[in-house]
Amino acid sequence: SSMGNHDNDLQWFFKFRPPHMSSFPGVQASDLDPAMRTLLEKFDTTIKGEAGEVQSGHLTELLQYPWFYSVDAGPMHIIELQSEDNGINAYEAWEGGEIDLARWNSRFGRGGSAQFAWLNRDLARVDRSKTPWLIAFTHRPPIHNSVHHPSCSRGGDWYKCKFREEYGMLFEQHNVDLVFNGHSHHYSRTHPIALQDQAEKVLKGVKGGPVYLIVGTGGFKLSDGFAGRKEWMAFATGRSFGYGMLHIRDAAAAEWYFRDSATNQKIDSTVFTHDGMPRGKQPEKVNLPTPAPIVPTHTSVPTKAPTPSPTPLPTPPPTEPANPLVVGLGLDAAKYQTVSQVVLSPGAKASEVYVLFTAEGLSVRRKDKKCSLASGDRPFIVRWREQDSKAMMSQTAAAFQGCVVSRDSGKFAWFFFATPLSSLSPGKSYVYAIGQEGEKAGEPFVGNFSAVPTDPRQLEILALGDTGREGREQVLSAIAARGALPTAMIHVGDHSYATASSSECRNNDGPECAYDCAQSKSDCKGREFETDERFEIWKRYFELLSPISSRVPLMTTMGNHDNDLIYYYKFRPPLLTSGRNVAENQLAPDVRKTVKQLCDKLQGAPTGKQAAAMHEILREPLFFSVDLGGAHIVSIQTEDNSINPHEAATDVGPLLEAQQKRFDTHFGPRSPQYKWLEADLKAVDREKTPWLVLFTHRPLFHASLDHPSCSVTGDWFKCELRKLYMPLFEEHGVNLVLLGHSHQYSRSQPLKLVPGTNGTQVQRSTQGAPVYAIVGTGGAGPDIGYAYEPKWTAARNDTAFGVASIRPQTTLALAWEFSAVHNGALEVLDFAVLQRGGVCEPIGEPVLLGAPAVNKTVP
Repeated sequence: SSMGNHDNDLQWFFKFRPPHMSSFPGVQASDLDPAMRTLLEKFDTTIKGEAGEVQSGHLTELLQYPWFYSVDAGPMHIIELQSEDNGINAYEAWEGGEIDLARWNSRFGRGGSAQFAWLNRDLARVDRSKTPWLIAFTHRPPIHNSVHHPSCSRGGDWYKCKFREEYGMLFEQHNVDLVFNGHSHHYSRTHPIALQDQAEKVLKGVKGGPVYLIVGTGGFKLSDGFAGRKEWMAFATGRSFGYGMLHIRDAAAAEWYFRDSATNQKIDSTVFTHDGMPRGKQPEKVNLPTPAPIVPTHTSVPTKAPTPSPTPLPTPPPTEPANPLVVGLGLDAAKYQTVSQVVLSPGAKASEVYVLFTAEGLSVRRKDKKCSLASGDRPFIVRWREQDSKAMMSQTAAAFQGCVVSRDSGKFAWFFFATPLSSLSPGKSYVYAIGQEGEKAGEPFVGNFSAVPTDPRQLEILALGDTGREGREQVLSAIAARGALPTAMIHVGDHSYATASSSECRNNDGPECAYDCAQSKSDCKGREFETDERFEIWKRYFELLSPISSRVPLMTTMGNHDNDLIYYYKFRPPLLTSGRNVAENQLAPDVRKTVKQLCDKLQGAPTGKQAAAMHEILREPLFFSVDLGGAHIVSIQTEDNSINPHEAATDVGPLLEAQQKRFDTHFGPRSPQYKWLEADLKAVDREKTPWLVLFTHRPLFHASLDHPSCSVTGDWFKCELRKLYMPLFEEHGVNLVLLGHSHQYSRSQPLKLVPGTNGTQVQRSTQGAPVYAIVGTGGAGPDIGYAYEPKWTAARNDTAFGVASIRPQTTLALAWEFSAVHNGALEVLDFAVLQRGGVCEPIGEPVLLGAPAVNKTVP
C-alpha cells in the first residue's frame, strides 16, 4: 500500500506503516532521511506507550517524510513511492504562483530528497533477467485528465508538474513498464508515453515508454467527466467501481483487464509487452513454459539407489486448446470469399439479439446478373456462449434473406443472412462465431458482445445519423476507439449515401419518379439495379461500421437516402420477423403480401425485379419498439418514397388532395403506424421503463437554412407530421425524440405545440414535455447556416461531426451528452441533465455552440 492524502491518522499508520525498519524492504537505514531515522527510533523506543494525542503529534512529524520500498515478487520488481508529505491537511493545494521548491527538493525532488536518491539506486540495480517486469505505484497520478482535479492543477498535484517531470524521466530512463496511481476516482489507461519539454508535452506510442494506469475506483464517489479526449489516453471511464488484474504470462507478455465490480464484466483489457515489442499491442503467440515439477518438502532417504529411469522423450511445447466455437467451421471456397458486414440488432425480448451478416460470394458471369442458394449448399451456422464460463455452447442455422449481384460486371455477389441468438443473460458477455460446418477453407467470423443489463444506470445509448461520406470515417473511427462501448446504438437514417449522387429523380416530378410507380410502369426508376459503384460505397461503409455493430446492437429507421436493396436486406427483413412488439396483423396487408413474395419467389431473381418489389414494400412505414434496461425505445418512419430521395413539396399552400390522401394512408390517424404507436405508448409500464425515447428520420421542426421545417425542401408533408404526432408524444410523456435529415446538431428545450396555430408554433414547457434533438452529424456535409433564430433551441452547432450519448442516472434524471470529433477523438461539446416530469425553471436564450464544452441542466 501507499499513503494517500486521506491516510493521516494512527489507525492507518499502525496497520499499513509500522514504525520500524522491517517495513522498508529493499531499503537500508542509510537510505532514509536522517530526520526520519531519528523520528522512527524515537517512536519505537518512547512514543508507542504514550497517550493517543502525543502519538498523533509525533505521527504528523513522521509523515512529512515519504515512505518507500521495493520487493521482488516472482518475475516482478515492485516499487512503492509516496506523493504525500502532509499528514495534517488532506486538502492542501497550492494557491497558484510558484511552488515551495525547497520543500519539494527536501521531500521528493532530485535536488536532495532521500526518496529520489534511493529510487535512482534501486532502479539501477534491478536484474531484468530475474525480474523482467518493473512496476511502480504511488497515490497521486503524474498524468491524467479528470475534470475533478486534472494533472498539474491546483486540486491535482501539490507540486504542479514536478512529480511528472522528475519521476517520469526516471521511469523512462530505467524502462519502467507500468505505473499505478489513484487519487482521481476513475479508471484510465494511457498508451506507452514519454515526456517531452520539461513535462509540458506528452508523446504517445513510444517504444519502451511506461503505461500509466489510474485505479481510484475502490468505492469513493466516482469522478465521471474528462477535460477533453487526450491522444495519449487509451481508455478512460468514470462510471464504474472496480478493480484491475495483471497476469504475467512470461518475460515478454502480461495480460491486463479491468472489471466492473457490480457486474463483474470486463470493460477494458489489453496485453502489455516489451523486449522489442510495443506495449499495449497483441504480441506474437507466446508459448508458456512447462511448469516445474512439484517437489515434496519432506522425503524419506532411500536405503539403496533407485533403478535409473529411461531418459524421457522431449515434451512437446504446450498448445492452446482449439476454440470450440470455431472447430469444424469454415467457408465453401467454391462459392464464398468471406463473412463480413456483421450487424447486431435487438430482438423482440431482452434475452435475444439478432445477428445479420453478409457472405461475400465470388464474381458471377456478367450475363447471369442473379444469384441464389443451391439445394446442396451447406447452411451458415452461428454459435455462441458466455465469454468467461464453460457453459454449453448454443448454435442455430441462419435464415437466408436474399442475394444481390452488381449490375456492371458481376464483380459483387452478396448473400444476406439473419438469425436470433436467444437465452441471453442480462449484462453477460458473449462470444459468437459464423461459418459453415464441414468446410475447411476460409476463416469463420468471430465476434463478441454484451447482453443488455437490467440496471438502467448501466445503460448507455449512442445516437447519430446521416453518415455521409464527407466525415463518417472520422465519426465511426472515433466511436470504435472511445474505450468502453455503449449498450446499444441508434441510427436515425441515411446510412451509406450510395444513391446520394443519383440524378435520375433529382427535381423530377414525372411519373417515372412517382412513389407508387414501381410495379405499374416499365420505365419506373424503381427498377434501377445496383451498380459496382454502389457496392463499393456500401463495402467501405460496413468496414467502418462493423467494428462497432458486430459488438453493439444497432437500431435504425429509414432515411430518404436509404433506398436500395443492400439497405433493405441489411436493416429491414429481420425486423419484420423478430416481433419487436409488432404483431403481424398490425402491418399493412400489402406489406405482408409483398414481403412474402420477395422472400419466397424473388430471392434468386435479377435485381431489377427484386428492386421493384422492394420499393413497393418501402412505401409502407416500418415501426417497432424494444425495451432496453430502463428505457422503452420506439422507432417510427417518416419516409414513403424510396424511389425519389429528393422529392419535396412543390406548393406553398395546403397539401394537394393527392398528397393529403397519401399522408393519411401511410401516416394518418387510421394508418397502421399511427394506430400501432398509440397502442404501444399506452402500454408502456413506466415503473419498469421510466424513460421513453422515440426516434425517426425527419425532424418535426428545426431551423436549418438548407431545409427548414414545413418548407418546400424540409418535409414532404409540410407540418402534418408535427401537427399529428407531437400531441401524441405529449399525451404519453415521451421524454426524448431523436431526429436526423438536417446535417446539424441541436437540442431543444422541452416543447409543446401552441393550441390553435395549426402546428406552426411551439412553446417552452415546464411540465416534462419532450426534448427534440437533431443528431444528423454522422458525416454528411454540414448544413451551415440558419433560416431564423428559434427561441425554443437550448444548444446547437452547424459545423461539427459527432455523436450523442444517453445515460439514465435515476428514474428522474437522464444525462445527455453530444461529443464532436476533434483530432481523431470525441470531445464533449454539449452536456445537459434531462429531468422527467415535475416543474423546472426554463433555461435562457439559445446557445450557439463552439469548440468549448457547454454544461447546462435542462428541465
